[in-house]
Amino acid sequence: MTRTNPGTAPDIVTDVLVVGYGGAGAAAAVEAHDRGADVLIVEKMPEGGGSTRESAGSIGSVARRDAAIEHYLALTKGRTPRPLVETFVDGLDGLGDWFRANGSELVPFAMWEPIFPHRKQGSAYPDLPGSGGIGLRLRVPAEAGEQGGESLWAFLSGNVSRRGIRVLTGAPAQRLLVDAAGAVYGVEVRHEGRPRRVIARRGVCLTCGGYNYGGELLRDAVGVHLPALSPPGRNTGDGIRMAQAAGADLWHMNCVVSTFGYTFEGEDAAFLALMPAYGFFVVDQAGRRFVDETAVENHAAAQILLVPDIRTGDLPRLPSVIVFDEKTRLAGRVALLEIGENRRYPWSADNSAEIAKGWIRRAGTLQELAGQLGLPAGALVETARRYNAAAVSGGDDHARPVSRMAVLDTPPYYAIPVWPALFNTQGGPRRDERARILRPDGSPIPRLYSAGELGSMWATLYPGAGNVSEGIVYGRIAGRAAAAQPPYAGPA
Repeated sequence: MTRTNPGTAPDIVTDVLVVGYGGAGAAAAVEAHDRGADVLIVEKMPEGGGSTRESAGSIGSVARRDAAIEHYLALTKGRTPRPLVETFVDGLDGLGDWFRANGSELVPFAMWEPIFPHRKQGSAYPDLPGSGGIGLRLRVPAEAGEQGGESLWAFLSGNVSRRGIRVLTGAPAQRLLVDAAGAVYGVEVRHEGRPRRVIARRGVCLTCGGYNYGGELLRDAVGVHLPALSPPGRNTGDGIRMAQAAGADLWHMNCVVSTFGYTFEGEDAAFLALMPAYGFFVVDQAGRRFVDETAVENHAAAQILLVPDIRTGDLPRLPSVIVFDEKTRLAGRVALLEIGENRRYPWSADNSAEIAKGWIRRAGTLQELAGQLGLPAGALVETARRYNAAAVSGGDDHARPVSRMAVLDTPPYYAIPVWPALFNTQGGPRRDERARILRPDGSPIPRLYSAGELGSMWATLYPGAGNVSEGIVYGRIAGRAAAAQPPYAGPA
């Protein structure tokens, strides 16, 4: 564990230091300020917003407390303690009052249910116990021109600004300042080309995101590098490394939230896949289908695509390929553009511009299309034959209902490779229901707290609307807890 000398003169002194200015960081800062603390936020990027601003901006709600707790415990498969889940549900149930007290209402999210990938109101996993306890997804009403999480971020950042909370951007945190007793008393950041020591008299809240661009950290956790919907430079695992150096335990490191996405040369971030009509199917590298495409959940691409061949250890579904015909091409855009870094990209309504760029492959026959993609032509043709027969008569190999199928019979044919594209990661320093970061023995690291996707509570299955909700709920808890600490008196 790295120890530092508390006697060295600081550059900045504050009561509560928040590292990372996204939704969790904003909530922590507002709550700490409202408890009487002087607060400073440091953010590595030139501006705040993080994953919250690029998200859909949806917030969960509770219909029945006990059922909601049961459901969230079922999603995490025993990997998250009950007290942490109970605290989250109670905090979620009170968010409406907090939003109203701070100048906004939460209204039902006007969700539409796309054909692929699938998403819906309420629980993403209605067959699991307690799903009836999950209420509607909610959102902050959007002003003209706002997309996805932008209205939520405007609310959160507006509350930070109105309180006069200081925000230092372009200031990546380098390491935690830890005394000989293991207590955290500040952070060293780099700003304007030099290191600066920031002393936090009461506590430090780590809300600095995950490891979408964590390099080997991501590969060690999930087995491969994956594309992300966020831009490079953010979510590089800074908080994990700092917390580990201070003695933190880690959890949920192999848990990620990913959708079906496209990656194209020259584009920093991935695009979200979307199918506007039923005339399509998805195949692996052997040219074979493997799932009812209309039943796959919007956040579960990694669970579906990162399935190894037990004989070789290879990943035959990476990438997979979406195949469709001219009718589907003309039905609308094959990308969802309301969230992510590319949410304002001007994707053509008929996909013609993207075909011209070579992003979407086109061929007069399925055999030719297979050749462009390196797929076995015979297998792809046979897959299409079986799919088309089931679209007419039923009996699909993967139980896809006839009502959600359409024959592919109108050339030219099109294809796009599809990957698990990261919304965010979930792993990081383990925390408890008081937002305290814990050591491997379960003891808390004094004066160190976390919230958001850095050590998230979500494990195994992700419910939808969970990370934004958790970030705000546990951000508030972390801010309150840090503000309540007595002033740091130096090493014991």
